Amino acid sequence: MKTLRPLSVLMLLGLATASAACVRAPTVAMVNPLSAGSVSENELKYMDRNNEQQLGVPTGTLEHDASLVSADEKELCFKIKLRTARRDLSSPKNWRVFLRGKPDFEDMAPKFKDIERVSEETVAGSTVISSQSNQRVCDNTGYCVNRTVTHSSRIPQDVKVLSGGGTVCFANTGHLNKTTEEITLHLDDPSPPSAGMFTGLVGRVAFRWKFN
Repeated sequence: MKTLRPLSVLMLLGLATASAACVRAPTVAMVNPLSAGSVSENELKYMDRNNEQQLGVPTGTLEHDASLVSADEKELCFKIKLRTARRDLSSPKNWRVFLRGKPDFEDMAPKFKDIERVSEETVAGSTVISSQSNQRVCDNTGYCVNRTVTHSSRIPQDVKVLSGGGTVCFANTGHLNKTTEEITLHLDDPSPPSAGMFTGLVGRVAFRWKFN
């Protein structure tokens, strides 16, 4: 008898553990906006390759973009664009958003502005299924054991990709000044998917700006 089920739970758990242990953040170097008196042009792209592979969609389908759009003594603002297969994460306000920087500081109080209406498109993808069968194997002495053999394959599936975005701001309480070395914008998934689910982000999205 063969049974079909999603690909190994251990694979997803491994991805979640790796994501939690190390934050991958695309980085841009730019002039400190408080020193320059303005924010130079910038854009960062976070490619969600792990979930693209899980969903079998083309590279670049799940891409998150961020830009530092304003920064002064009162406030820092970031423009964010999201593309995800999870509706609950298609808007910045549904993430756990916070800001960190060097010298060390952390700000957990974002303000959300100009939240965009979420759009949806269907993309051709695929999903992994596995089939199991029992086999009886005997050696030359006549000793036999039963073992389970697993075979995996991909089948086509349609994936709904949702696009949303908006502006996220933080009050500048002195954290950003002319001596600030870098800032990192973090977006954490507040409700990580249960093991075995293939339609959600695993881990953290982050963007980093280094000042020279």
